[in-house]
Amino acid sequence: MNGLCACLAAAAVGAPATVPASVGTLRFSYPARFAHLDFPRGVLVADYRLSKNSPTARTATFPANGVVFELAREPKLSPPIPASPARFPLSLERLGRSAQHTNGQTWELRFSVGNDVYLVVVWYGNTASARDRAAIASVVSSIHPG
Repeated sequence: MNGLCACLAAAAVGAPATVPASVGTLRFSYPARFAHLDFPRGVLVADYRLSKNSPTARTATFPANGVVFELAREPKLSPPIPASPARFPLSLERLGRSAQHTNGQTWELRFSVGNDVYLVVVWYGNTASARDRAAIASVVSSIHPG
């Protein structure tokens, strides 16, 4: 089912519309109302507008009222830097302890799936809505091998 069909099907049954996405061999879905920005080895998803020139993309600057999800596949290194195998489903709790910042908090986890190593990062701004926080948490739990 393509992204448009999935959105229409969700709307027909009253569920929030989601869009499928992927990075490497991993698949996930995010709310259709969120912005999505692809990079060569990853993706950013946020509850605000993103561009390659936005502060989030250029300098990892996050707003206090926003939420962000990043999933990236790391380049193959020689020698490789080991990462623990993923245990699905992922959740914020499985990402470990959050790091507190002046205007929010982050969670990060490096993990492997097969021969690939991935990094997932989640940002919650201090004043981000509960609805958007829950939406980003559901993005994390939607990650699965495809």
